[in-house]
Amino acid sequence: MDHSYSDDLFATAGSVVQVWNYERSVPVQSFETWAIDTVTKVKFNPSETNLLASVCLDRSLIFYDLRGKSALQKVYLKNKSSAICWNPQEPMNIVVGNENSNCYTFDMRKLEEPKMIHKDHLQAVLDIDFSPTGKEFATASFDKTIRIFPYNDGRSREVYHTKRMQQVNAVLYSMDSRYIVTGSEDTNVRIWKARAADPLKPLLPREKESLAYKNKLKKKYGNNKEVKRILRHRHLPKLLVKKQKIRQAKKEARFKKDENMRANNRVEDRPFVPQRKADMDSKFE
Repeated sequence: MDHSYSDDLFATAGSVVQVWNYERSVPVQSFETWAIDTVTKVKFNPSETNLLASVCLDRSLIFYDLRGKSALQKVYLKNKSSAICWNPQEPMNIVVGNENSNCYTFDMRKLEEPKMIHKDHLQAVLDIDFSPTGKEFATASFDKTIRIFPYNDGRSREVYHTKRMQQVNAVLYSMDSRYIVTGSEDTNVRIWKARAADPLKPLLPREKESLAYKNKLKKKYGNNKEVKRILRHRHLPKLLVKKQKIRQAKKEARFKKDENMRANNRVEDRPFVPQRKADMDSKFE
């Protein structure tokens, strides 16, 4: 379920999407059009508060308008989606977490293909939440890790994991964007810093200047090969490292096979399809 940002309404997901009011015992509105499977997540748009988005078990992403009686748009992906979240500062953009371990940023004005694919997880993405600043979002995954992605980057800037933590089912940003709260399968709630290196104590003026100077140096020399390697490196559990290597080997083998097919056959036998189009289903309503 999800609550409206402006009205005394909340929406529930199930076999149908229903909108409720606190003062009534029956739903104010029900969206039963289009033959859909069970709806798993539903979210109100933070700006256009009459707009709803939902994901279903039939691999679809559906948009609803409370001012109408039917769904606005329905788009299919190749795999089932498990999580959605609107960008609070760019409310036309929505991020969808998929079971193929990727997150997709869609512009609701152009749903034919995603505008950005966020990769790094190794298993299904189970939950997503945006920072109140709209500059980054946190994802919870079945691979027992939490990742933080910049909204305009395909790779994560940070990954969190512990030895005891199991699959992460829920993630939430604090309203000051300094902390991330997660709930995992091992029955624990954990609080993480959004930036691992930031100190928790109040800083003195000289400490603030020193920290700002160091950050400026990182930004200035961030494209240097060695500096970039140090900034990007994160320790991961052995199992995840092994899975990463297997996935990379499969990707290289598939790329090599496609190149050989194109070199020895007609171009139309193995056309080049960008991943943004390849991950979308041909069905579009």
